Amino acid sequence: MTASARTATARIRQSLPDDIPAMPVSLSEIGFVLSLIFMCSFIMILANGAMMQEKTLPQVDLTQMRRQGESEAAQPPETRISITMTDGAADCFLGERKVPMDRLPDALREEKVREVAIRADNLVTNGTIMKVIRACRQGEVQSFTFVYEETQ
Repeated sequence: MTASARTATARIRQSLPDDIPAMPVSLSEIGFVLSLIFMCSFIMILANGAMMQEKTLPQVDLTQMRRQGESEAAQPPETRISITMTDGAADCFLGERKVPMDRLPDALREEKVREVAIRADNLVTNGTIMKVIRACRQGEVQSFTFVYEETQ
């Protein structure tokens, strides 16, 4: 380093404030570490992509599904369970037939019901509805929905 370069460096150091912290790591070292990180992550992505097998989706005829969906949507579920409150006790009806709550799972199994629509009037408690849902599960019902009427 020449004498003029040394004096220029000394002048620059004197013009800088003293409270600027010195960099403990050079920018080239930071760049080197970042490039290593990017290379490792790129290799991991490539390795993961090579291990994944190509998956194909099944071929589906959407127009046929739509027609089936419209025809199924027009028909209500097979069986309706209605729950009403009379004199403080819940009455449960499977279709048109009155069924005691403790016999509901057996009645559902006997009729081999798979889909149920549950309708309850506004006096029925949540606990009673939960008992009916539990009975549906015990009666091997695959799915159930709730039937309701909108009020204005």
